[in-house]
Amino acid sequence: MVGSLTSRRTRAFLLAAWCGAILWFSLDPAPPQPGIELLAWDKFQHGAAYGLLALLWGNFLVTYRGCRRRCWLLAFAGAVGFGALVEVAQGLFTSVRSAEFGDLVADAVGAGVVSLAAAAWRARRSAFALVLTAALLAAAQGAPAAGFDEFVRDEAATLRDEAGEFLVAPFRTDNNAVWGTLAIAGAVGVTSLFDDDIRDEVRRNHGRGLDRAADVGNLVGHPLLHLGVAGAVWGGGLLADSPRWRDTGLMMGEAAVIADAAVFVLKQSIGRARPLTGSGKGSFRPFQFESDFDSLPSMHTASSFAMASVLTRTSGSVPVGVISYATAAFVGFSRMYDDKHWAGDVLLGAAIGELAGRVVTNHYARKGSVTLVPSVSSSSAALLLVKKF
Repeated sequence: MVGSLTSRRTRAFLLAAWCGAILWFSLDPAPPQPGIELLAWDKFQHGAAYGLLALLWGNFLVTYRGCRRRCWLLAFAGAVGFGALVEVAQGLFTSVRSAEFGDLVADAVGAGVVSLAAAAWRARRSAFALVLTAALLAAAQGAPAAGFDEFVRDEAATLRDEAGEFLVAPFRTDNNAVWGTLAIAGAVGVTSLFDDDIRDEVRRNHGRGLDRAADVGNLVGHPLLHLGVAGAVWGGGLLADSPRWRDTGLMMGEAAVIADAAVFVLKQSIGRARPLTGSGKGSFRPFQFESDFDSLPSMHTASSFAMASVLTRTSGSVPVGVISYATAAFVGFSRMYDDKHWAGDVLLGAAIGELAGRVVTNHYARKGSVTLVPSVSSSSAALLLVKKF
């Protein structure tokens, strides 16, 4: 008991000290600036400061048994709320510094990333490893070409633009995408009505051969494996001096990160029970960060379809497209076979992955790195992403 109180007091002291440090840096008219360019970037400072604040806040709250389940959600809310108060204080008590909405967004991003990663780590999930692997992959990609700080800014800008396009794309009316979104939503809804029937049918067809095949499907569909493949493709393109494969690796990695991030947020927000829990398809526990209640949508399926979308659109090969999408579809089946997901989870995951792949490849095409052109032969027609020199 004494040890517990001491630990709580220590964590409270660290939390209070960091809050004081943030206040001092925020209200000081001329705060000290580090010499490293990346660390001197204002938005990076905000994200890092409030990420650490969320971490300290969560580690303090977790000492209270009653709020352990939601401690990281409360830590995120507390960090963002404190950031909003600091922005108001800047406007009221300083003459040379003013409140900026962009700073509050950076605060929320930093606190959100740390809170989600910490919650996932406590739940013994792979999301933290996913974020870390993605960061290491990005660093490895940028290091040979430019300074680390310049690469981080460029990659952050690319992912920011792609993420923005990803969020807007389903609701665009100029290309009738909104109708496709409504159709997919309807398909997921209708499929969910038959989730129990589909599950029963899949379970009736279990066998030793399918057991082994499903194990392979689960392995092939693992999001971390996809990031490794993206890094290998990029590295191979770099060693072979092939801009096409280098850019393909980048697109694969970015599509996977966007799809997996979107799925992770939806999983925790929806909190649908997995089939294997026996709770039923209508059981939901949002924001509980429990592995048994994050069924919708399927991350394995989303990541697999993101890979398939990029490979198909960059290769322009019908056989490559057929193999890629067939593999992604089998990954989805494997998740249902192992009772990890309902059919509706898999369908929504596939749609998210496909959208991520299309957004990333279209972004590269518009950026001028590659160009989307039609290719027609006597036996096939395809769209190719062609590199410009």
